[in-house]
Amino acid sequence: MTKIVEYQDSDVTVVSRNPLRGALELVTDDDDTTVLELDRDSAEWLVSALVEFLMKGDGADAPKMTVETGTDAESRHRDQVLSAIFEGILAAYQATLYENNDPFGNCATFAETALASLESVGFRVVR
Repeated sequence: MTKIVEYQDSDVTVVSRNPLRGALELVTDDDDTTVLELDRDSAEWLVSALVEFLMKGDGADAPKMTVETGTDAESRHRDQVLSAIFEGILAAYQATLYENNDPFGNCATFAETALASLESVGFRVVR
C-alpha cells in the first residue's frame, strides 16, 4: 500500500558525519510522521531528482534557477588556463616578497597590478 507523505520544511537531522548519514522527517495525511533515512549517495540522488523535476515546470511553475552541466570542454580549458595564469602571478608575487631583492621591484609592481586586475573582474585573491 502506498503511503502519501509531505515535506513540511523540517531540517535534515545529521546522525553521523563520517560516514555522512541523516534523517528527514515527513508527515502523512493522518498526521503521523515517517523518517526518510539518507546517506551521501541517496541525498545526492534525491537532490538530482528534485532539480530535474523542478526544471520541467512551465508558466508560473517555470524554474527560477539555472543548472550548469559543466560539460563544455572549452569552458573547462579556459578556466584551467586562467587558473594557471593566476597561480603563476601569485607565485611571482610571493617569491618577490620572500626574496626581497631589488631586481624584483618591477616584478612586485607587476604582480600587484595583475592581482588587482584579477580582483576587479571577480577573482578572489588571497594574500
